[in-house]
Amino acid sequence: FSKKAIVRDMLLRAGGATLQEIMAETGWQKHTVRGFISTLPKQTGIQVSSTRRESDKARVYEAAK
Repeated sequence: FSKKAIVRDMLLRAGGATLQEIMAETGWQKHTVRGFISTLPKQTGIQVSSTRRESDKARVYEAAK
């Protein structure tokens, strides 16, 4: 699998994925993850929502259903 496919699958799963989880899985830095996610709607048509989880303030990205 490519890293792009891994990130796409993580975003599509229930509950999405945190910035930290994506970084751990891909080895990418924060700005790389955010940059890639910003290109998804144009490249794949996947709309991504970004929210901050209250419990630990983690950034959570999720593909909009």
